[in-house]
Amino acid sequence: MLEPWKRFLKQFYFYFFCHSLGDSIVDTDVLLSSFQTSLWSPDQLVMFFTNSFYQTCTIVSPPFDCRSFNCSLTNEFINYRLNNPYNALKMPRIKRIFLNDKQKSVFTKRYFQILKSVFINLQILEIGSSFHLNDNSDWKDDDPKLLTVHTLIIVNNQDYLQCQTST
Repeated sequence: MLEPWKRFLKQFYFYFFCHSLGDSIVDTDVLLSSFQTSLWSPDQLVMFFTNSFYQTCTIVSPPFDCRSFNCSLTNEFINYRLNNPYNALKMPRIKRIFLNDKQKSVFTKRYFQILKSVFINLQILEIGSSFHLNDNSDWKDDDPKLLTVHTLIIVNNQDYLQCQTST
């Protein structure tokens, strides 16, 4: 599809946010291998991650140029994959992310370490009301503080009728 345009393009960027139909499963290895052809230079990263609860997947290239995510990041983000696993993933243009896991997953120290290493200029952190942190003593040894974050937004979507009956 891009071969005729290859010589005219200086940069090619895409962001796909896909909903899965039914129980179809994406073969990550096959998908990422399609970005390991002669059309792609080895330093042209393609990132892939899933959200099994919402049955979605996200594909971004190049991730370092991405300016926003139109999805919530769950614990599954720590399992992101790259077409070139030898490169380090950095997304310096992302300033705001939304963490919301309807499964009430417990976000771990490792999760925040990955957020800190990938989103190096993160400024705004939005979290859903079902957000839970892992309360563990090992956090003290290597505290994964998000030092660039200056705004925390807590989103609480409660049903109006439910709020009325509880008062």
